[in-house]
Amino acid sequence: MKLLETLPIALALLVMPTVTLAESTLRFRGRVEPSRTVIVANHVKGVVQELRFSGGEHVTAGDLLALIDPRDFEIAVRAARAALAEAEAALRLADDDARRQAELLARATGSRVAALRAEVARDAAVAERDRRLAELDAANLALRRARVHAPISGTISLPLVTEGAFVEAKAGTALAEIVTLDPVRVAYEVSYAERSQALAMAEVATPTELFERIELTLTLPSGRDYPHVGRPLAESAAIDPETGTITVWGLFPNPGRTLVPFLEVSVTASLRVESDR
Repeated sequence: MKLLETLPIALALLVMPTVTLAESTLRFRGRVEPSRTVIVANHVKGVVQELRFSGGEHVTAGDLLALIDPRDFEIAVRAARAALAEAEAALRLADDDARRQAELLARATGSRVAALRAEVARDAAVAERDRRLAELDAANLALRRARVHAPISGTISLPLVTEGAFVEAKAGTALAEIVTLDPVRVAYEVSYAERSQALAMAEVATPTELFERIELTLTLPSGRDYPHVGRPLAESAAIDPETGTITVWGLFPNPGRTLVPFLEVSVTASLRVESDR
């Protein structure tokens, strides 16, 4: 390639801006929290017949945790089935009578009043059948709810009731608590001034955009660096009037369960800032 041909390319390379990443770091005190907490509660009243957890173990969503004495609910299901069968039999009779009265009326040997009454009786029988069917559905639902299952996967607490205890259903009784510890959240306080400065440095308008530029690392109480990197998850909607800070939550993987709730850690936030050189 001739010199005159390469000159425009060389000049273009000289004037082209080079993007580099500058980094600003801030350190905060943080506190470990479960990423999710769910109270396990009963939905029907009765006597706790059996507890299938002791506390501290990992449970999977759908695991059977507790059994409330099902005998009252089994009786209710049988009674509802019998009532439904009776209603269905009555409906068959009402339907047969309505058909017969309609045929007689068509042959001009029946009464319009009798045919109308038969239709009304059939409609009432249909409604009664549907009501009994709903009662059976409710009885079956109560029987299923006598078996309390884990709503989420996580680490379960010690039982909050004992076997043989009577639990109410109006407000529900807390049977246990399940927390998700992988991942975990880490809460830390950021001053509003630092937040505003970080937004300006990153040249973004919203915290969501800012979070994409931030990498979080942890230092454990022992002084050892936590091996997994986190990211900001969300921030509170209000400033603490006494400290002028906003709470921010970071999300961290926790496969080895190194991080436990209420553990005090040091959080380092590294902000990547694009700049032209």
